[in-house]
Amino acid sequence: MKVSEIMSKKVLCLDAKEPIWGAISKLEKYDYKEAPVLENGKYKGMFVLYNLSRPVRVMEEERVEKYVVQVPKLSPDDDLEEVMRIMAESGVLGLPVLEREKVVGIVSDFDVLKHVRLEGKVHEYMRKGVPTISPEENVGRARRLMAEHNLNRLPVVKEGKYLGQVTLVDTLRVLAGFKRIDLMSEGESVTSFPIKGLVRPGESLLPEEDINSAIKKMLNAHVGGMPVVNMEGEVVGVLIRSDLLRAKIREEKKVDVQLSGVKDIEPNLKELIQRSLGRLTNQISIHVKPIKGERYEVYVRTVKKGETLSVKKEGKLPFVVKDAIKEMESLLRRREE
Repeated sequence: MKVSEIMSKKVLCLDAKEPIWGAISKLEKYDYKEAPVLENGKYKGMFVLYNLSRPVRVMEEERVEKYVVQVPKLSPDDDLEEVMRIMAESGVLGLPVLEREKVVGIVSDFDVLKHVRLEGKVHEYMRKGVPTISPEENVGRARRLMAEHNLNRLPVVKEGKYLGQVTLVDTLRVLAGFKRIDLMSEGESVTSFPIKGLVRPGESLLPEEDINSAIKKMLNAHVGGMPVVNMEGEVVGVLIRSDLLRAKIREEKKVDVQLSGVKDIEPNLKELIQRSLGRLTNQISIHVKPIKGERYEVYVRTVKKGETLSVKKEGKLPFVVKDAIKEMESLLRRREE
């Protein structure tokens, strides 16, 4: 299947010189998370909503061009498998399609997942141990939790029961000054605004639900993730679209993780490693060895085109494992250049 068959041909392009708040407003209006940026009619790069994290008092004075990022570009003739590989290895989930340097479409992980099938239940793919937030807590707290856990949404719970979710886009809307008069009284800090007015009621998934049924629900709702809630109404995880794409890549490329030395050290370490492997499409082995106190030595090894590559890092769990995997990614990229 070719990119031309799955890409969205209706593309919202932003001008590099337009104010940042105008760009956020446009993306929110059409429910887009990224958009190509043009300068004098020529493609300059991508504006990605989730890259915004600065306070509104700074953002209001800035232009789109300051937040342009360079991402891999696709052509209409690229294969679906190549798109999946690029998304997994780059971590970019919205890619522009160019033909003779003109933007003719865009492909998101949403477009790709329409053509993906997996085997198993929701609990096998969901992200466990995700933080939750109370409706009485504020925007600042929500944004900190999202940043710390690399999430774009949080389940909202009251007295242990699931109510709905709040997204990064919702918090950006507040920070960018949308409905500021309605939402705040004079003198209040923007980030102290309680999230109860932002909670989105929505569908949730059951842990034992079929994964393909869950993917269909997410696609129909056009959401990047759905909370997983047990029969008692308790949040037990979150199913995230980008994690599903990376799972498919690992399945297609048969990434084999051999983990040793960490029994009873970090219960969620193997899950963290699996989530971090989206950009790695090789067989790898990871060995974790206690050194002293809370410090560990992590050794990552893989073979690329007959050459053995290795990375060794020291530090605290789980950060040292993520750092070692990132360094291996960089090493593999340098070998491909």
